[in-house]
Amino acid sequence: MFYGEWEYTLDDKGRITLPAKFREELGETVLLGRGTSGQVNVYTRDAWTRLAESLEQADPALELVRSARRLIFAVNEHEIDKQGRIMVPPFLRRYANLGYEAVILGNKDRFEIWNRDRWQEQSAAMAVQTAGRSSVSPDEPAFAWDF
Repeated sequence: MFYGEWEYTLDDKGRITLPAKFREELGETVLLGRGTSGQVNVYTRDAWTRLAESLEQADPALELVRSARRLIFAVNEHEIDKQGRIMVPPFLRRYANLGYEAVILGNKDRFEIWNRDRWQEQSAAMAVQTAGRSSVSPDEPAFAWDF
């Protein structure tokens, strides 16, 4: 399971060092793809396979399912080098607006690479959205909002 938040930098070749605790779980390669909020998602082969298989069970007549499949199946495999870095390809750096400063964020079975400023905006908005929540409506997931 991937959890935690780190600030890292990308070098001139678009490489970013992965947190040591993540490298222990990853093996030799990862799959990189677009996230739905402007971030780069990084998957293990197993996590990606589970996600892809769940999409195979979904109704392909739904536009949401077709869009999700496009995102999930448009991943690229990348090796982790001896220094624990991965190269984020140019098209994903453009998509996520990744420059020099980035945030790596654990998200259960995957982790995400964010533009640092975009992540700060996103996390501030999430804090405001969840602040003071003591109950949830039937349409919201049931978990404690006081975190």
